[in-house]
Amino acid sequence: MLNMSFWGLPDPSTGTLDDCPLADLLAHEFGHWVALQESGIQPDGLYVYGIRHEPGSPVVTKGGGTPFATSFPVRWDFAVVHAAGAVGEELYRVGSAAFECSTAVQQLLTDESCRHDLDELAEVLRRLKGREATSGARFAAEIGQAVLGARNLLVPRLSNLRDEVDALVRSADAGKLSILEVPWSAGVAARLSGRDRSWYEVDVES
Repeated sequence: MLNMSFWGLPDPSTGTLDDCPLADLLAHEFGHWVALQESGIQPDGLYVYGIRHEPGSPVVTKGGGTPFATSFPVRWDFAVVHAAGAVGEELYRVGSAAFECSTAVQQLLTDESCRHDLDELAEVLRRLKGREATSGARFAAEIGQAVLGARNLLVPRLSNLRDEVDALVRSADAGKLSILEVPWSAGVAARLSGRDRSWYEVDVES
């Protein structure tokens, strides 16, 4: 079964979103990537569509995603995976010391660009805990637990995630790319896991 953690438009070939900094979107997608890896699932990679180049700060107008294939039964890890995008994005912006779980919860609940993540998270909760887990205060509390789980996974790897994001932003900006595709590779996986501190500009496109 092919699944997808996705930021932005359901169909990135049409329409536009409010501009999102490329760095924030990459941090969002790498949040999903790390959570998938830590759950024992290999993502296919990630992609970003609709990059517009502003001086020194590329923005995204369409969306991006992290596809992955799995035939595993639904489990709690998947709720953490779907929450990890918003967590990665917020950690990248504010750092671990200033991070508040409530901010990521609110982003998932209210930000239209996170609608796919929220829907997938709700489906995991329904299948694991019943429909009552997806309504009212109970829903927010369950999302909070998924956000906390994602935070605990990502904080030890935040410097690695930040290095990977910053290197890719530089690469995309230098090449004036409108589409960025990062296939899974052992090098990227090792860097994000913290097991390889090789400098990032060497094989960013490998």
